[in-house]
Amino acid sequence: MIFARYLLSTAMALGVTFGVFYGMQSLVVQTDAALDKPQSGGVIDFVRVKRESLPEPKKRELPDKPRSVDEPPPPQMQMKSSEGGAAVAAAMAIQAPTPKAEVKLRGGPKLGAAPVSDSSAIPLVRINPQYPRSARQARIEGWVKVRFDVGPTGKVENPVVLDAQPKGVFESAALAAFRRWKYRPKVVSGQPVVQRGQVTKILFKLDD
Repeated sequence: MIFARYLLSTAMALGVTFGVFYGMQSLVVQTDAALDKPQSGGVIDFVRVKRESLPEPKKRELPDKPRSVDEPPPPQMQMKSSEGGAAVAAAMAIQAPTPKAEVKLRGGPKLGAAPVSDSSAIPLVRINPQYPRSARQARIEGWVKVRFDVGPTGKVENPVVLDAQPKGVFESAALAAFRRWKYRPKVVSGQPVVQRGQVTKILFKLDD
C-alpha cells in the first residue's frame, strides 16, 4: 500500500517536471522567433540643425554735438532823468481811471525851463495826488491852486489852498500830496534858507 503511493507520487513529480521543461523550451523558441522578425513602425530621423550666427549689431554714429551759440546780452534799460535833473518819484497805483496832475509853478523855477541859479528852490520829488473815489465815480474833474513855502531842509511847509474848482472836492487830496513833495532848498551865501510864496496849480483829469 505504501509502495503504491510512492510510485504514484514519483510519477506525478516526473510529469510536472517534464511539463515545466517543455513549457520553458516553448517560451525560448517563441522569443527567438520574435526577435528574428523585423519590427514594424515609424523610423525616427534626427536632423541636426545648424545654429545660425547672430548678425553683428551695426554701430551707430552719433551726430556731432551742436555748437553752442553765444546768446546776445540782454538789453539794458536806460532810465531817463526828469526835466531839469530832478528825480520824480513814482506815484502809487490806484484803480482806473488814473488821475492826471498838471503842475504849474509861479514865483519859482519852472520844470523844463532853462537852468536856474543855485539860489532858487528846485523840486526833487513830486508825488501825484490820489484821485478822490467819489469824484472818480461821478466823473468829476477840476483843479486846485496851492501856495506853500520850501524850508531849509527842502520840505514843503505851510501849504494853503488859494482856490479850487469845484469847491470841496480835491483840496484834501492836493494838500496830502504837497506835504510829501521834496525840494532842493534855496541857497543864499552858501546857506540853505526858506523860500516863501511858491504857488502851484494841480489839474485833476480822468482818462477817457
